Amino acid sequence: MKRYIAMSMAALLCMLAGCAGLRTRHVITAEKFQKVMEKAGYTVLDMGSEAYKAAGVTQVLQAVKGADVGAIFFVGETTEKAEKVFGSYKELSDINREANDTLEETAGKNFVAYELSSSGSYYYFARVDNTLLYFFGPADEKNEIDRQIKALGY
Repeated sequence: MKRYIAMSMAALLCMLAGCAGLRTRHVITAEKFQKVMEKAGYTVLDMGSEAYKAAGVTQVLQAVKGADVGAIFFVGETTEKAEKVFGSYKELSDINREANDTLEETAGKNFVAYELSSSGSYYYFARVDNTLLYFFGPADEKNEIDRQIKALGY
């Protein structure tokens, strides 16, 4: 009976916490990224993929709003190639982190995301399957960035 109660409690806690390791996120297309960002007042540019081809990236779009807030959306050939690009960005952020910076990580079955607050700036970088989303801007624009991340489903 104690074992049954313990298992029930563990299942309940897992449901309440959302079982982060089991959660999944849906992949969006470059077209959806462009549509959502343009609707929010961003200018979206196709950055071409030639410069990223060696890394296995097939599509790159950049969205900008004003001089300070921006996002880059990458589509990789495969999840493995997207993981490598994501790892490169994560490594750069680790190298450039300062002692008082805050870094939060969220992960699930098919995604991983990092939020970094550093010297008055805010960065969000996520991989969902073979796509990558990178947002950047001043810390006082965090709410705007978070709104767009939510609108994109990331």
